[in-house]
Amino acid sequence: MLAFDQAPVAPGTGLPTGNCSGDAPMNAPMNALVIDHSQELDFRFVNALRESNWKLREVIDKRLEPIGLSQARWRPLLCLYLGQPPMTQVRLARMLSLEAPAVARLLDRLSACGWIVRRDCPDDRRAYHVELTPRARSLCVEIDQIVTQVRRQGLNGVQAQELAVATSVLERARDGYAALLDSGVKPAPARRRRRTIRPKAAAGIDVSPRAIE
Repeated sequence: MLAFDQAPVAPGTGLPTGNCSGDAPMNAPMNALVIDHSQELDFRFVNALRESNWKLREVIDKRLEPIGLSQARWRPLLCLYLGQPPMTQVRLARMLSLEAPAVARLLDRLSACGWIVRRDCPDDRRAYHVELTPRARSLCVEIDQIVTQVRRQGLNGVQAQELAVATSVLERARDGYAALLDSGVKPAPARRRRRTIRPKAAAGIDVSPRAIE
């Protein structure tokens, strides 16, 4: 997930309005200098990638709305349909960029609707495999067709050679960010709270603030 993946975007600019990478900290003075990244190619590249992903999902949501499927349903169903079986909850959470508890609740709802079933994992008693029901698999064929149609329509004005170059760049960027994760980069340590040292009370002497006053 990008640093400003959930930030609102200013109308007509494509730029996030919240506290994103490069913006002044939330506790900065109002007259603090805000760095303008809008002309930097790496910023425009990542920003365009994020916006493209959002727009793609919005269009797919519109197309699937008539059959009663929201993004919370069609995305996990499609991941299960296109993913290599067996699919575990941990692997599905990674594909959806969600935390395991959120995926567990999501699967509970899908199971209640008859879209998926859970089966015990023979190699790990604490885990289980997630599978589509025949009813869901039939629906996923239609979902996949709609998603493929939207994806190709959005790229209709892009030549095959341009698409090949763009794909190569994106794959290299993906590998670069993955390398940062693998290098063991750790977040900044949290600030330690200062401990207030109080004088020890001598025998028969009250040293509480009220007594001192």
